[in-house]
Amino acid sequence: MYQNGSGKDYWKVIQRIENDDEDWETHIRVGYYAGTDGEWSWSSRPMMLQTQMLNELYAQAVSAGILTD
Repeated sequence: MYQNGSGKDYWKVIQRIENDDEDWETHIRVGYYAGTDGEWSWSSRPMMLQTQMLNELYAQAVSAGILTD
């Protein structure tokens, strides 16, 4: 979910991390990318979201099948 910010913009995400290794378990990563002009970097800081935005992001993840094994 895209969000304009002052000085930087943000992509707030719920990502499914998979691997072909049979010993690997699927993981879910919640966080955001921050950047400007197409230069994006992952941030490991806590993410703050308005309640409505979190509900929308979660609903998108559910409908995309990201949270389903």
